[in-house]
Amino acid sequence: MLDILRKKKEHWVSALIVLAVAIVMAFFGASKFSDDKANPNQPIAWVNGDVISQRDFYSELEFTLNQYRMVLGDKFDERLFGSQLPQQTLERMIQFKLLCQQAEKMGFFISDRELADQIRSNPYFQKDGKFDAAIYSRIPNRGIMERRQRDQLAAGRLQTYMTSRIKSLPADSEASRLLQKTQVELQFAAINFDQLGPKQNPSPEAINAILQNESLLKNQYEARKLEFTDPGKFQFRQIRIGLPFEAGPEARKKAEEKIQDIRKTLTSENFEAIAKAQSDDEFAKKGGDRGWVTENSIDKVLLGTLSTLQPNQVSGVVEAPGGFFIFQLKDRTPSKVRALETVKNQLAEQLARDQIRNQFVDSTRKKWEEMLAQGKALDADLQKLGVPLKKTGKFSLEKDSIPQIGNGESMIEAVYDLTLASPIAKRLYFYQDKYYYLKLLSVTMASPTKETAKDVDLGKTEAVNFQRDLFQNWLAAIEKQASIKISSSLEKKNKG
Repeated sequence: MLDILRKKKEHWVSALIVLAVAIVMAFFGASKFSDDKANPNQPIAWVNGDVISQRDFYSELEFTLNQYRMVLGDKFDERLFGSQLPQQTLERMIQFKLLCQQAEKMGFFISDRELADQIRSNPYFQKDGKFDAAIYSRIPNRGIMERRQRDQLAAGRLQTYMTSRIKSLPADSEASRLLQKTQVELQFAAINFDQLGPKQNPSPEAINAILQNESLLKNQYEARKLEFTDPGKFQFRQIRIGLPFEAGPEARKKAEEKIQDIRKTLTSENFEAIAKAQSDDEFAKKGGDRGWVTENSIDKVLLGTLSTLQPNQVSGVVEAPGGFFIFQLKDRTPSKVRALETVKNQLAEQLARDQIRNQFVDSTRKKWEEMLAQGKALDADLQKLGVPLKKTGKFSLEKDSIPQIGNGESMIEAVYDLTLASPIAKRLYFYQDKYYYLKLLSVTMASPTKETAKDVDLGKTEAVNFQRDLFQNWLAAIEKQASIKISSSLEKKNKG
């Protein structure tokens, strides 16, 4: 915030994590170290129930050996590494898995847009300095690759968050205390890009161009088939004995006994009369008749029962939210998917609208990110698009939460770097399905203690080592509490 309290940002390269998994080698199957007859998806270790497969392990092992080959050149001898390298490789993968699990537990979420930006920036997927979709489409197992990239981003974000909170000097700790006690007020905007797209109708030419692309239409039809599915319907009667949510054991027993007594004398012929006399819902006066009801508006438990009935058949007693039920099915119509030919004009118009929105979103986001990187405010653009600018009110960061937003860790980190001279955060921050724009409005400084901690003679290298050791201790504690199991087949291979 102010220069005297600005955080010291030491670049710290972890000796443990994050794994530098090569994109190509990680996705083209198991390496020469694996048994050709073995199932590449066979677990080689379990970390809190999550699997490390043979494919992943041997790919990582081969990648590590290739790194040694590049460094040692002609001096490289695979025999020098013995059985230690597989064990060390597995230990790194276990630690990485633990970091990913902790990142998920602590809410370090990587959005689809952030993942896409990471992939587009990778030189392997670029041609002439630009992302090439054709190159990317040729990569097999893209889903696995994207999952690993997402895990690496989340683990890296957690690592940065943890190490930034490890203070290596007493003065750092004092500065951190003052920052946490300092009162700040922010202006912010929560941006949902998908809702910002223009409402204009696509041109006939744009729709016609999509109609000519049969491959695109077929792929999108399959992907959106649920949108073109008319849900099934049920026509039925019901008898209900209500049960309040907070009902105790005695009330529950009484209601269940009543519905069971009704069921004993119930038939398809007398269902309507008994429903009128015994049911306690608004459909009783119509003999329990619900009319036609779409399947997606019926409770899943009740839908499961109705789906097993034939016309005129009476169900057994079913418990669901709201009480105990008995049903009589009168008729049903199955769900039906409309054919592509009948919906392709509608689909083409939707895709054309999506193109307009996506082009607008991409260009707007790119423009805003460039403006923020230059320290320019977005206030005028946001107001023009109807995005409200709000104020947090004054608050301190000691609770690691921003009023009206929440505990988005990356945003909290950004606030530490804002100053009155440079009040605008340098990028948009993704948190809980929205992007956030941040601007510092005011700062009320906290007073230092009477005995401010003094710096000790600790060099940069020692400080970084201190941070590393503390982080290792934290990770070791996580690993000690974890449930880790290593496949006996790997242990036998190492001993062999």
